[in-house]
Amino acid sequence: MKDMVASGETEYLVPERVWQEFAKGLLEEHPGRMFEVLEICGLREQLLPELETQPEVMSGSLAVRFALLCWALAEDEVETLCRRLRVPNEPRELALLASRNRAALEMLRSASADEILKLLKAADAFRRPERFAQLLEVARLAAHGTDFSSLEKARIAAAAVDAGAIAQRGGDIAKAVDEARLKAIAEAALPPK
Repeated sequence: MKDMVASGETEYLVPERVWQEFAKGLLEEHPGRMFEVLEICGLREQLLPELETQPEVMSGSLAVRFALLCWALAEDEVETLCRRLRVPNEPRELALLASRNRAALEMLRSASADEILKLLKAADAFRRPERFAQLLEVARLAAHGTDFSSLEKARIAAAAVDAGAIAQRGGDIAKAVDEARLKAIAEAALPPK
């Protein structure tokens, strides 16, 4: 592998094949070993320059593991890495979602109902609850076991708001739905004052 890197042969690797091998390594019991080998042979710098560090703990699906790997990266870095490796949609979308919402997730302990609703909407949590659950898994692993159950309670409570019934009342429907969701979030997920 060192000879391949030194000769420049690795510059002509097919990105889809690189992703396939990279994905296999990520799903191993100890993916850190793959990174050690890539570093020793000089290939990590060439293929994965954005990934200077790896998480201590890595588990879950391929999409969760890839998003966890990209957790600390800026959105443009995630996009560049995904383009270079031709990352398939599911892991790419979750990694970008994590990058876009990392700050909001890290500030969750002090978040208001309004901030929680903004996060839920930005993460498309009402239409794609299974992907939101993956995002919370990534955040939990990145934050070394931080409990995000209150955010899931907030999502469930806000999703239970009957938008159809609100729409029948007329007026500014979007505002009325948001107000009902804010109330539901405050009741379900925020500590009493």
